[in-house]
Amino acid sequence: MDGSIEIPSVAALVRAQLTRTLRLHVSGSYQRPRATGALGALNAFRDSDVRWYADLFWRPGDELGLGARFGSASDGEESTPIQGYRVEWRPFPAAH
Repeated sequence: MDGSIEIPSVAALVRAQLTRTLRLHVSGSYQRPRATGALGALNAFRDSDVRWYADLFWRPGDELGLGARFGSASDGEESTPIQGYRVEWRPFPAAH
């Protein structure tokens, strides 16, 4: 079988400490696989892969942290939302 697969991609991550207790992470990536030669039929399976999210994390004190993540993942035709939440509880903060 003769051919090749190339996957050009780009990704970025931005981190910001908005306040003493609030942190923001924003991430994004893009890939567009290309196949040549006998492998060219693989191009029909996926046009691209695009993902991004924004993650906010708030730690008001040593014991508690709250986070939320929102974003999207797409294959060029359909898009799926990304959503997640987290709670961090440290009942014994002096032990860390």
